[in-house]
Amino acid sequence: MVKRINMAKAALLAGGLSLTLAACEDNSEAERAAMADEIKEELKAEMEAEAEEKEEAEEKAETKTAAAPASEAEAKPAAPKKSGWRNVNCKISTYSDSYSGPCQFKAEKGGSFAVQRADEGAIVDDVSLVSLTVTATGVGQVSGLTTYGNNSRWGEAYRSQADKSCWVGDDFEVCAY
Repeated sequence: MVKRINMAKAALLAGGLSLTLAACEDNSEAERAAMADEIKEELKAEMEAEAEEKEEAEEKAETKTAAAPASEAEAKPAAPKKSGWRNVNCKISTYSDSYSGPCQFKAEKGGSFAVQRADEGAIVDDVSLVSLTVTATGVGQVSGLTTYGNNSRWGEAYRSQADKSCWVGDDFEVCAY
């Protein structure tokens, strides 16, 4: 459609060029040729500018389409990754709740660590961050930070002999893979 409009525009301008040149009968042949060349150059420049505008509009539309999320789940922006945190899989179980899936992990000195969901929402119950502080070889203290900002002491945990990525307490388990 755009090509037809540009061709029609070119035809009209060419017709106008012929009329302009015919109206300039008292001008010399060289003057008429110079005027024709000038009009042709203006027409060419205008058509090139229109082509560039069209190309820019198409590129902008392609960029917008490529950036558009395919689903609502993808539309939700990922939480910015904090310094020192890395993405892992977690399995957190308590007497009343459990979570198994992606989370962020931050290693601390001596084997201690903390885990949280990437969106910083509750990982289990009202707990948004679970931390384990190693107190002796294979022994640690587990606590949670609630979404209300309160610390909750979960208790002592022992490193699992069956799965070294897990720490097991009386009524909870914290694993980070």
